[in-house]
Amino acid sequence: MLTLLILTSVLTVSLAMADVIRNGLIMDKTQFGSTRAYFAAETAAERILWAVRYGGQSECADGEFVCFDAETNGNIVGCGSSCGANYNYQKLSNGAEYKIYFATDGSTTVIINTGTYQDVNRVVELRY
Repeated sequence: MLTLLILTSVLTVSLAMADVIRNGLIMDKTQFGSTRAYFAAETAAERILWAVRYGGQSECADGEFVCFDAETNGNIVGCGSSCGANYNYQKLSNGAEYKIYFATDGSTTVIINTGTYQDVNRVVELRY
């Protein structure tokens, strides 16, 4: 009887530890996707700020997306309210992708950069 009690206790502790480890692995996977999505959004922010300041890209109008050309390694080809399914997102080599959206009220420009990896989205917003 004592052996059965000890084995039951060991099994209970083992199952509890397995559950904690499994939950940790799930959180780790979620954090991994979140980090990739955030850095994709950050990449978008750096790219559009560089393009506007040094690359000759004019700012888009209110409510427009930055359009990328998928056939030329993602060069910026202009702005549009709908660039088409193949042109809204810029894909990165690590599997993440991003899109850039402009909004303005005349005095303030807001650039919303959305990074996506698998099913996780992260946003970096710029105001100037």
